[in-house]
Amino acid sequence: MRVFFNSGNSLPGVVKVQTEDVIVLTLDDGATYQYPMSDIRAVVVDSLRRVRLSDKRVLKAYLLHETADKLVFIDPLGAVVQCDKQSVSRQVGVVDPATSYQPVMLHLSFKGSVGSQPLPPIVGGAVEGDLAIGYRDMRRRHFFVGIGVGYDYRFNALTSQQLLPLFARMEYYFHPERVWSPFFGVDAGYSFKLKGVDTGGAMCNLSLGMQRQVGVKHQTFFVALFFKAQQCATRVSETISDEVFYRDGHVSLLNAGLRLGFTL
Repeated sequence: MRVFFNSGNSLPGVVKVQTEDVIVLTLDDGATYQYPMSDIRAVVVDSLRRVRLSDKRVLKAYLLHETADKLVFIDPLGAVVQCDKQSVSRQVGVVDPATSYQPVMLHLSFKGSVGSQPLPPIVGGAVEGDLAIGYRDMRRRHFFVGIGVGYDYRFNALTSQQLLPLFARMEYYFHPERVWSPFFGVDAGYSFKLKGVDTGGAMCNLSLGMQRQVGVKHQTFFVALFFKAQQCATRVSETISDEVFYRDGHVSLLNAGLRLGFTL
């Protein structure tokens, strides 16, 4: 069986209980979940079919129900398609649901933050953008793993710095079958100097936020709070007996802010 949600998501499994108010679904891995029927669009027992229409189009969908002259299907994205029987030239077999989706996804993010800046100690700001490409687990759809590149512009009243971060990204979505789902993400990598006095270094970014389905199964909008630690090599000052001494060293720049973006 496959349960379709109003958000456009779907999950395969065995329906243990179904009433007017709730449905209890056991997934292939043995986990059991309960959902309100108000979140459910359809429950199908049919396999995913490949249907050739009379206009030469091929439709991949599940059969919802059949009448004397109509066939009603629901496609993997949750869209209901009604066809006249005479428009269906033939059904060309069952397809594997696991291969009907595109697992490769793009993340586009924009970030604004405030935090510490290179010495002398001063509070500044940062504006960032990044693009990540990776793989989304298509059975449970809880995990995204990928790699990315970005642009990090840091500024304060005295100076500015431009960095090029390269990173690996992992995100976990707690309730991917719902319209709104909280998620947690980690980016880890290295930032290279583009312009400025200080060099780059290792970086780590933690995000906690919400994603929202925006009509198509794999397209989402997300908003999150993030905390970022960025190492850089710079001139470090030290005061001894009222005298200021300088030396080359490393500092950790800490930023916190808001992250907005899209998943395509």
